[in-house]
Amino acid sequence: MTKVPEYVIYAMHLGDQRYRYVGLSGDFRQRVYNHKASIKKPKTPIAKWCLKHGWDLVKFDILDRAETIEELRDLEVAWIAKLRAEGFELLNLTDGGEGLLNPSPEVRARMSAGRVGEKNHRHGKPMTDLQRKALALYNEARK
Repeated sequence: MTKVPEYVIYAMHLGDQRYRYVGLSGDFRQRVYNHKASIKKPKTPIAKWCLKHGWDLVKFDILDRAETIEELRDLEVAWIAKLRAEGFELLNLTDGGEGLLNPSPEVRARMSAGRVGEKNHRHGKPMTDLQRKALALYNEARK
């Protein structure tokens, strides 16, 4: 039997309602589990925050519910904007909506650094004549 998603907007805090992260999920229990698992190898600001303060202190509040994934994405964007406007120092790297909407300068720099030199998936691989022609046609069509 297929599980029906329960679309929720949630916020994370340390029991003081000073929200530090707003997220969305279609499976809230799994999302909480994923947050907990992420502190084993913390790469994101929220994972590092959870590790710093200890998982046992981290609390979750359900802020909103949605009927569709599109509505859920819009609600996440709205909640992040609302809480930031109210002065909450959120650790979200983007404006929400499950996309890189307005990534921070830090995120942009990391994305750029990941594509330079040997980190570029094409580094050291010359293009074939066919690839050059296709790229030339593509660039010409963009003008």
